Amino acid sequence: MILSIIITHYNEPKKDIENLFISISQQRLVPWSEVEIHIVEDGTVDIPEELYMGLPCEVYHHHPEHGGIAAARNYGLEQARGDYVMFCDCDDMFLNALGIHLILTAAKENPDLISSAFIEETKGEDGKLLVVRHDNDMTFIHGKAFKKNFLKRESLKFNKDLPVHEDGYFVRLCFCFQKYKKYIETPFYMWCWRDGSICRKKDFVLKTYPDLLKAREALSQRLKDKGMEEEYRQSLVSTFCFCYYDFQKPTFNDEKNGEYIVTARKAVRKYWRKYKDEIMKTDKRDMANAMYACRSQAFRDGMLYEVMTIIQFIHVLDE
Repeated sequence: MILSIIITHYNEPKKDIENLFISISQQRLVPWSEVEIHIVEDGTVDIPEELYMGLPCEVYHHHPEHGGIAAARNYGLEQARGDYVMFCDCDDMFLNALGIHLILTAAKENPDLISSAFIEETKGEDGKLLVVRHDNDMTFIHGKAFKKNFLKRESLKFNKDLPVHEDGYFVRLCFCFQKYKKYIETPFYMWCWRDGSICRKKDFVLKTYPDLLKAREALSQRLKDKGMEEEYRQSLVSTFCFCYYDFQKPTFNDEKNGEYIVTARKAVRKYWRKYKDEIMKTDKRDMANAMYACRSQAFRDGMLYEVMTIIQFIHVLDE
């Protein structure tokens, strides 16, 4: 068995999930005896059997105790028999008919991590659907496969203490710990838009900011425990820079979000006071490089201009 596809489901309706199974059935050039699917239910309404009964590979339907997305993915990982595992959200889909073929081909090189470009379906300010291509992404689970022995060797799992932002924690650790990765330039996975998805709300990051910092802190701590001191310091600095630029975004300066802004600011202030000394020891050139990368990402994520300097931001945190 080469590839195990793990699909988690939490009460998403049939109309939102059937495209994934249709897109799997349309895959080409696949030796189906080398592929299996594990459906892991984390809600109260199951995926209808009719959606997967005709698939040309083995399908296993699991019903573990409800524990959230991280626990569901970890359960699927434990059940997987493949050399590689791929995690699919049930409301996404394969963008083209060669996705699984590309993964199986890449697996022949025996990398720890297989990553690809992927397409995000999103909505603009006018409410119209747009598509965005992600290249060299190290945050989202989409369009990636992981060598199971690599995950076992490095004791890598989804952090069950993270109710959200569990992707960023897991994927970034995989990129940090891998010894050889294979990149596929052809996008074959689509992160589909779904109106009911909480992570697609434009204020999602703001509302979950304490959880986001918890995930980033857990990531940094794991790097430190691994003895990766340079990567540990880079993680601290990058988190600080991301916080600075997050607070330049319109959502973080909208009076309607006052309660969430206060909560987010408290979380950042707590983080800053805990790691201030280590962050301030960073070489100025390294800090500048981190700020440049984070600033570029911030503009892509909706920042229009900087409302305060970094010195002013530090003064706010020190108050």
